Amino acid sequence: MESIVFKKGLQNGLRVLGARIMFLFFLWGVRRRPKVMAITPEIECGNCNNAVTFALVREKKWFTMNWIPIIPLKRRYYLICPICSATSDLTKDEFKKMTIGDGE
Repeated sequence: MESIVFKKGLQNGLRVLGARIMFLFFLWGVRRRPKVMAITPEIECGNCNNAVTFALVREKKWFTMNWIPIIPLKRRYYLICPICSATSDLTKDEFKKMTIGDGE
């Protein structure tokens, strides 16, 4: 007898709670955002051997929550060939020199 009353009370309580429970969905992930910062003078590509102007790219990697960037995780600097899409990684100092125009 007591167990039946307890079950009914529990079911009624769950119905009341069920009306008040709200479900929130959190989607998290990582997003990369490349940005072309400058165009270089003509350089010969090591992959396709064409003399072309490379794109100087800064890429930021972000931790996202519901598609909103929250925490920056990593920065990457590289050159990209417009013909064969080969990339060449750069250090932060090399990137700064190329954007200012001091080093070639």
